[in-house]
Amino acid sequence: MEHSCPLVPQERMTRGKHHNVAVTSVARELLGFIWAIACEVKQQMETSTAV
Repeated sequence: MEHSCPLVPQERMTRGKHHNVAVTSVARELLGFIWAIACEVKQQMETSTAV
């Protein structure tokens, strides 16, 4: 069965790169998402407790 869905961004980003460079790049992206979520949660908690 052939998949017609596009590659996930990590797969596109890591083509033709050394393994350690690719892993570092994906880890950096993941950390950025986690950081953004943590900041959003912190902001929402501060506004909900201020009421």
